[in-house]
Amino acid sequence: MEEMWIRLRGIPVHAHHGVYKHEQEQGTDFEIDAELLIDASMAIRSDALIETLDYSKLHDEAISFSQDNRFNLLEKWAHDLALHLMNNHRLAIECIVRLRKPGIAVKGSLEWIEVEYHHRKTE
Repeated sequence: MEEMWIRLRGIPVHAHHGVYKHEQEQGTDFEIDAELLIDASMAIRSDALIETLDYSKLHDEAISFSQDNRFNLLEKWAHDLALHLMNNHRLAIECIVRLRKPGIAVKGSLEWIEVEYHHRKTE
């Protein structure tokens, strides 16, 4: 098996996640990182797109999943997105999802908050 990471970083998405009513109604800008460890054996041998992950489709899938679902917590969103990506891509062995939310209301200064979720297929 030839393992290889495919990483999409900084995918912008406007979605209606959060615990507060204004977040759910108006939405917020977020950033998504999606990293999938794949078995790249066939892609390396064939040099064919059909044997790997289509980056454009993965990008669009992360956005559509995030906009079509509603979550109160980043933790739940990251978990469900990672499982969704793993279940939809047969070559995926492991997935890491990072979600960033800018402008969190806290005392003091904070650029953004980030959660990171790891999921690995079990044999």
